[in-house]
Amino acid sequence: MRSAKNKTSNNMKVANIHLIETLELPLNDPIWYPTAVKPGQSITIKAMVKYLNIGLTSNRKAVLLIKSYDDVNEEVDVSFENIFKSETFGAHFKYLVPTQGEIEELYTFVVPEGVTTIHFGFNRFLCSENEQVIVSDLTIYPELKVKLSQLQDESIVSEKSISDSEAIKNDNQNINIAQAMMNLGSDESLKSLKDLKVSAIMDEFTYKSYKEECTIDQLSIHSWEKQLNDFKPHLLFVESAWRGFNDEWDRKISNSSPELEGIFSWCHENNVPTMFWNKEDPIHFETFITLAKNFDVVFTTDIDCIERYKLVLKHDNVYWLPFAAQLKTNNPIEKYQREDTFCFAGAYYVKYPDRTKDLNNFVKVFSSFKPVAIYDRNYYKNDENYKFPSQFEFFIKGNLPFDQIDKAYKGYNYTINLNSIKYSQSMFARRVFEVLASNTLLVSNFSRGLRLIFGDLVLCSDSPNQILKELQPLQDSSLANDYFKLLALRKILSEHTYTHRLSHIANKTLNINLTNKEVVLVLSVITNLKDLEKAVKSFNRQKYIHKNLVLLSYDSSIQSCNDYTVLNSKEQVINYISNIEKISFISFFSLKDFYGENYLYDLLLASQFSDNRVIGKSKYFKANEANSIELVKGKAYTLNETLNLRASLVPKTVFSSLIEENSNFESIEIDVNTISTDYFSYCKDYNKFDFKEIPLELSFLKNIDTGLRIEDFNRLENKKAELEDEDNIRFISSQELYDYFPKSENKDFSLDYSNQSISIISNLESNKHTYHYAIAPINISELFIEPGGKQKIYFDIGIGLNLQFVFKYLDYKKNNISHSMIYGMKNTTLDIPSDCHYISIGLRIYGPGKAVINKILLGHKIIDPAFVITNKQYLLVTNHYPSYDDLYKNGFVHSRVRSYKEQGIDVEVFRLRKDEKVSYNEFEGIDVITGSNNALEKIIKNNNFKTIMIHFLDQNIWHTINKFIDTHRVVVWVHGAEIQSWHRRAFNYENESQAQKAKTSYETRAKFWRELIKNIPKNLHFVFVSKYFADEVMSDLDITIPESHYEIIANPIDTEKFSYQKKDVQLRTKILSIRPYASRTYANDLTVKAILELSKEYFFNDLEFRIIGDGVLFEETVEPLRNFNNVILEQRFLNQAEIADIHKEYGIFLCPSRMDTQGVSRDEAMSSGLVPITNNVGAISEFLDGFEELMVPADDYEGIVKLITRLYNEPEIFSLLSENISKSIVSREKYLIINKEINVIKYYEY
Repeated sequence: MRSAKNKTSNNMKVANIHLIETLELPLNDPIWYPTAVKPGQSITIKAMVKYLNIGLTSNRKAVLLIKSYDDVNEEVDVSFENIFKSETFGAHFKYLVPTQGEIEELYTFVVPEGVTTIHFGFNRFLCSENEQVIVSDLTIYPELKVKLSQLQDESIVSEKSISDSEAIKNDNQNINIAQAMMNLGSDESLKSLKDLKVSAIMDEFTYKSYKEECTIDQLSIHSWEKQLNDFKPHLLFVESAWRGFNDEWDRKISNSSPELEGIFSWCHENNVPTMFWNKEDPIHFETFITLAKNFDVVFTTDIDCIERYKLVLKHDNVYWLPFAAQLKTNNPIEKYQREDTFCFAGAYYVKYPDRTKDLNNFVKVFSSFKPVAIYDRNYYKNDENYKFPSQFEFFIKGNLPFDQIDKAYKGYNYTINLNSIKYSQSMFARRVFEVLASNTLLVSNFSRGLRLIFGDLVLCSDSPNQILKELQPLQDSSLANDYFKLLALRKILSEHTYTHRLSHIANKTLNINLTNKEVVLVLSVITNLKDLEKAVKSFNRQKYIHKNLVLLSYDSSIQSCNDYTVLNSKEQVINYISNIEKISFISFFSLKDFYGENYLYDLLLASQFSDNRVIGKSKYFKANEANSIELVKGKAYTLNETLNLRASLVPKTVFSSLIEENSNFESIEIDVNTISTDYFSYCKDYNKFDFKEIPLELSFLKNIDTGLRIEDFNRLENKKAELEDEDNIRFISSQELYDYFPKSENKDFSLDYSNQSISIISNLESNKHTYHYAIAPINISELFIEPGGKQKIYFDIGIGLNLQFVFKYLDYKKNNISHSMIYGMKNTTLDIPSDCHYISIGLRIYGPGKAVINKILLGHKIIDPAFVITNKQYLLVTNHYPSYDDLYKNGFVHSRVRSYKEQGIDVEVFRLRKDEKVSYNEFEGIDVITGSNNALEKIIKNNNFKTIMIHFLDQNIWHTINKFIDTHRVVVWVHGAEIQSWHRRAFNYENESQAQKAKTSYETRAKFWRELIKNIPKNLHFVFVSKYFADEVMSDLDITIPESHYEIIANPIDTEKFSYQKKDVQLRTKILSIRPYASRTYANDLTVKAILELSKEYFFNDLEFRIIGDGVLFEETVEPLRNFNNVILEQRFLNQAEIADIHKEYGIFLCPSRMDTQGVSRDEAMSSGLVPITNNVGAISEFLDGFEELMVPADDYEGIVKLITRLYNEPEIFSLLSENISKSIVSREKYLIINKEINVIKYYEY
């Protein structure tokens, strides 16, 4: 390994080995791997190449690509032996042909003069969608004898200056690893991960997780040196341990110690690489950063911390290492009789109010659905900070010791997980891996990392009602439930075991690959060429690539086959198996049966916990004469169940004895030393019947998002982020701040200083606030703040309390001038008054809670992660998006995103907030990122979005998007407020001053829109919801948008959710209004005036009005109605499901308006069969064509009265209108509109 100081590229290493377990090549979009090289090196590329679903006649479906660069990263034109340059790819290329299941040399060449970096690319081309090329066991390495002196000479100081001592230290770290690599290369005993010897300082959880994977010697503080000398480890592994072996390392890890220093010295003297794993990131990054500087390689659970480590440590040997599952203790083998109950095994933390709030909500809602059981980790302790409140006592079952924790994971159908850290992109509770490995359905509060890594495989939301909504389809179908759990289990077994983690550690610290690939021999019996075709088809369908096909042929005409082994007797089969060492398992494929693509893959994954048992399916699908599929009863994930050989995976050591006495392989059963697994990907006797397609039971749930692969995260380790060092920014430390404030006791709050931060606890009521000021004003010269200038500032606090920092500006007499309020965790720029001489600092404390104050940064903080990670292909940028606390903000945008997802278009939603720290949330199954322009630019730059969608475009959004308009298709939905002329909303302005302000604002916006449209980029496309609105915009701007650059597509209406039900005529007396009260645009005052006028009519008491909404105008608008018994007032927001339910109870929908570009809430009511009453303004007539009698003139509340009166007096008219108005929505039906929008979004893909 090389340090970050190599001049070729900060994220590449001389003499590096790139290892990729399995790579599915993309189509016409190469994956590139940059590698630092030296002129004169002999580079060899080896890999296994596999073609899937590709005819045997073609061997030119993939290429290896090579691009060369010099030491200033400019591409250079050089030549390579025996390969040529492709104009199509702009690179030298070599065809990748299938290697017939072997790892073979693909190409060897000498690095030309002047080349210091080579980009190796891999690409599939001229393939259909179902044709695949798989590359595995890829190795790129130079055949170069590296001398330690050469390694030291090659180190070049990076652009960011570091001290000589740091440079020497970093070189020594890399020299240490290089020497270790040479030593390991001659260690013939090191053939597998089990052979690794690791000296460690670990807490008990970590030790038990890794001890099954290798040989670990836990170091004692009393005998560490003797242990190291006797054990002779390959690696030192130190984690962010709080206590370590026998609690001996308490407070000796985070603060370092003489014993640790001695261990480091021993390792460096003996060329033993050292690694540190901080499993406590991101919370305890600062706690362990000083310790981390002593290690050759650093691992972190939080991928967002990688660049922070690189910045501080001045080297690139920093990698991601999440938790995992230890299959010896956490596996799907059933052990208990499961209860149909939600189980939570953990602790209650008073110090994490968000977490306790989520737990309270979960227990309250889940317990109304199914029983809830709680196992309290601190059940026998009497600490108020960890004590469950009294309302939980009914649910608490006691405590589970560590060796019985699997009861919580395997004894219940559902396990509850709670995350204290929600915004990390990779860090979450370790129980997630353990529960999913136990084949148990997991429900969890929100975690960005959990959503990224496991996608939809965990029911993950802060809303327990949303979780139950997602759980319902799994409740309704046991097949769906079992398959859903299988997908999660498959994810764990394929990527997230401690075997995978140790392999990653060995690769990054020792640069060796000790992963063993299990080879499967598939055996089929054939009697003719048709059988041969069936056998090959079943074999090729398998996703698992490390496999060989052996055909036992009883047809004398079939003696050989190009790519497969043909044998002619059972004895030959037995001899063949015994003589092929690399085979681990044998699977017999019956030609009568169907074997799905994951059949071998899932059985092989199960071998990780099978202890050399026969693995198979005792419960399975079976076809019958009625051309239907039945599920044969059996027990999944159970030991010693009877298995059929034709539905099993047999260890090589067992197979021969099974077939020696029986030549009819189809009838062989095994009932000893077996383990049964899931019942999917296999159907007995399927090929005996004429099925036109694979039945639903064998192919469903294919569109579930299973999250990002581990490789997707690992690629980020080598990306170089653009970060600034904050070390040189001035700040007011927490100690200085604490000294500024008085220490007198206060009943409302308390301040304490510990662990280099101020802890503040507020006892205020939820609607109260108070101020706390420093003892005396501070001369601004002490803070190096210039009067009359601008001062950047960042208030560095934790979450848990509504807390603001106050700057009061004082003149030279200490008289008040003005003040600034500074929010926490947000970059702020202050305008300092020119006559300011002093600043009085203070805190504004609002409501109850607890938080920590770290410092006041007199500059701007790097508030965004180095990389905003996503697995989506489409990006949607908007100014607002609904949340569980605010349901109405751009709800129609959310409806679109959900509909896109239903159609297989998964969208990343980005809510732009200027200068706001990146945060994440989920709403009704949709992930939402909130962040600044900087974060938006990062997410576009580091991800390959096909299309960017924008709702409510403004100059701020365009400032970022414009940087990518030449490379990305951008579709902008135009709604109204962001583009309409000020005079279209004149009714909102109460005086001339407000009108003038609106006019000025519009002139600025109009200038932006005119310039954008005048020079409209070729990749920019607009969508208007109505022709009226498009014409109005072009008229107001006095400019024409080319027809090729815009579409007219109405907002979609969910006619399934808002379904028509025939309305009883009595419902004409029940009148509903569900509206925002944010501005006069919604004309709710007309509703109130109409009701007041109707109160004079004889039939008024026969009517019922229900008015639901919220906003700044609600209370004053509805005040005149509070005395009416038949007017129901509800100040709240509703979600769409609630609105749809209320629609069923009412017949008339009051929705007056002063301006509308469509009217989604009106259309939803119409779809439900409610008769709308509205105004003939804006584009409304375009959507009520044929129902003109339901529109009254602008501001005409008397017309509303007349319509209600008519519908009351003429019930037959009401019934006719109700039915016909619902039918009129068909042109705006959701799927029709969504497909139109998808056609626009995917325009370049067709």
